[in-house]
Amino acid sequence: MRRSIAVVLLLLAGLWSLTAAAQQLTGTVRGQVLDASRQPVPFATVVLRQAENLKVAKIALTDVEGAYELPEVTYGRYSLLITSVGFQDATPEPFDLNQPQHQQPALTMLTAQTLLGEVQVVAKKPLVERQLDRTVVNVDASITSAGSSVLEVLEKSPGVSVDKDGNLGLRGKEGVSVYLDGRPTYLTGSDLAALLRSMQASQVNQVEIMTNPSAKYDAAGNGVINITTAKSQLKGLSGSATSTYTQGRYAGAVQNLNLNYRSGPLTLYSSLGAGLRNGYQEFLGQRRLRGATPDTALYQQNTFMKTHNRTFNGRVGVDYALGEKTVIGASVNGYHNPNHSTTRNLTRFQNAAGQDLLLVQAPASSRGRWQNLGGTLSLQQKLDTTGRELSADLAYVQYHSQLSQDFTNSYRTAGGEAGRPDARFRQGIDRRIAIYTAKADYLHPLGENRKLELGLKASYVRTDNDAPFDNWLSQGWVANTTRSNRFLYEENINAGYANYSQETGKWSVQLGLRLENTRAEGEQRRTGQAFTRDYTQLFPSAAVAYTLGETHKLGVSYARRIERPEYGDLNPFRVYLDPYTYEEGNPGLLPQFTHNAELSHSFKDGLLTTTLLYNRTTNIIQEVFGQDGSFAFERPENLSTRVVRGVSVSAEVPVSELITSSFDVQLTHNRYAGQLNDQPFSLEATTLKGNMLHQAKLDNGWGLELAGWYTSRSIAGTFIQQPYGMLALGASKAVLGKRGTLRLSATDLFGWNRFVGVSRYQDVDVTLRNNWQTRQVKLTFTYRFNKGLKVAPRTRQSASEEENNRVGAD
Repeated sequence: MRRSIAVVLLLLAGLWSLTAAAQQLTGTVRGQVLDASRQPVPFATVVLRQAENLKVAKIALTDVEGAYELPEVTYGRYSLLITSVGFQDATPEPFDLNQPQHQQPALTMLTAQTLLGEVQVVAKKPLVERQLDRTVVNVDASITSAGSSVLEVLEKSPGVSVDKDGNLGLRGKEGVSVYLDGRPTYLTGSDLAALLRSMQASQVNQVEIMTNPSAKYDAAGNGVINITTAKSQLKGLSGSATSTYTQGRYAGAVQNLNLNYRSGPLTLYSSLGAGLRNGYQEFLGQRRLRGATPDTALYQQNTFMKTHNRTFNGRVGVDYALGEKTVIGASVNGYHNPNHSTTRNLTRFQNAAGQDLLLVQAPASSRGRWQNLGGTLSLQQKLDTTGRELSADLAYVQYHSQLSQDFTNSYRTAGGEAGRPDARFRQGIDRRIAIYTAKADYLHPLGENRKLELGLKASYVRTDNDAPFDNWLSQGWVANTTRSNRFLYEENINAGYANYSQETGKWSVQLGLRLENTRAEGEQRRTGQAFTRDYTQLFPSAAVAYTLGETHKLGVSYARRIERPEYGDLNPFRVYLDPYTYEEGNPGLLPQFTHNAELSHSFKDGLLTTTLLYNRTTNIIQEVFGQDGSFAFERPENLSTRVVRGVSVSAEVPVSELITSSFDVQLTHNRYAGQLNDQPFSLEATTLKGNMLHQAKLDNGWGLELAGWYTSRSIAGTFIQQPYGMLALGASKAVLGKRGTLRLSATDLFGWNRFVGVSRYQDVDVTLRNNWQTRQVKLTFTYRFNKGLKVAPRTRQSASEEENNRVGAD
């Protein structure tokens, strides 16, 4: 770890000394908005649009002096749309931005005397924006997302799928890397799901979805989802408070407070959230037993679990400008989520005629917590006026999860007699993850339309999994050393990348290459079983786009990606879900490698986008459901290949000035082939997945939204999952002079979001049904405030492309 950081710091010093000449490509637009009496108009919405197609480029609000600032605007021709309650919309003449600082003439807004008290609709970014290399979801633009967790927001996002365990998929491919504010979380599986469930939608500004990210991003994952947290760009003190009440079968509540302060070179931002989420899960499993006992033919399990989850989270950060060229920053964030659950479990062993042979009642209780604490230090340095920039990051984060389960098993025959002695056992899980990262990125313009990006990164991860197992005997709890385990895992990844991009006439090209060396070690303390992995791989990426006239654009992209096994998946220890069902890891797992290619056509800047996609993965890591006599288990295995072919069509349809509709439809064919238990295995399905969103803006600050998604027959592990979906309806009302918003929404109106799957291969014959609290009504109130200060505006330019999305209306 020390050697890796030292290498990064040495090369960072070398990058600092590089020099070159290039033209400044972005500028800042400033201006002031006044009323007819020449008084400032505060909190007016200023929308910067491309003059050619009126596509939104930036949004800002005026301060108490009526001043506005739009930083980091790419040179070009633009127009402004300025709106404010009680005034007529203003659209000054288009202008050309061709210098670093552009001052607009003061604009006078006219009182809306003919509108008879009608409330103006403030311009907002659309819910979904289609860009060349990514899809952007503006979370606050959705009514039905209010009061939701971030995992629920992703479930409704275009191209994203979320399975019953919270695992993410993107365009038919599992294994997605999730970033927070441009930094990877390094989490997968249940750990990632726990993080996303603990985050609230009101704390998030945007979700960026990238199917073929550039070499700047880690090579891990079949695509990247970058979640940018909310930060206000208003000067002075500003913020928002949100409160949500949720009613499903069980009630819940969520509160959140965001505070920001910006004055001169100083920017402070913070958020604090708390929530209570009660829910349930119902589970029905049916297995046909082969090779168990001569009389036993069927195993049926009925489980009902009531869950009680509390969430607490906080974040505080500071950015400080050391002059015009240097910005330093620091942030700290943390989550604490205690939970407990009670479970009723009835298992029936039946013969071929459906008669009960043995009944097992296994009530259980569990108590646990999931928490994390992390911090970052950052530097953004403009090296000169030509556009050369350097950024550096140091980060540390730790995750800690604990779970204690207590099972009591009672065995009875069909006649009510004791089938075997009662049994009681308990199992604990204590997992700690520590992650250290250091990285440096350098931007070097090579002329007006060319640039070179270089970067280095080192990461070190250490996990410690302790799983004690105790049996209840006559003398009390006794440790069961054969079922107890402790697993240690360490991973070090060193990487470097180069990324070149150029725009020439109608062509735009991006070429990248990333080199990653991975060294990993794992050890199971009880058995002494250990393994070591050491490999170096190259990950090329490329994207080419060509503009056909004013309305059509063609694009092709390719990337090679890697998906490493989850930390817990390498642990061979068994975790019991009930007396006859367990999960276990596989220390023999190898990383999977993917070739991903896309060919796209865009009409009118994303109004209609069509994409042909192809994906081939070798050593695909797949959760396999197996059977061993009366016992069922789930274990990750490497299959040979997975091939995904498909087409994706997305459309943004402006039905009228007041109604907009968004559609995203994918048709994919997935085929898995390989060896399981030394026998051939194959599974394939053609799947249709669609998302839709309809929004209407009505008079007097009212808004309506209808959202939904549907997935047809699909593959989930070794299961064929039956169709499922969700339909949500919501309404919103602006109140308190548009400082407040009331939102009422209902999700999963018809209870379609559930899991029903069948797995039949070799000696496995299993049917599973699972549903949870998805039908809910949510009432959310948000209040936004701003106490502006008379401060001189300043320009803060980010050193990384991801942070360009921070500017937006609060």
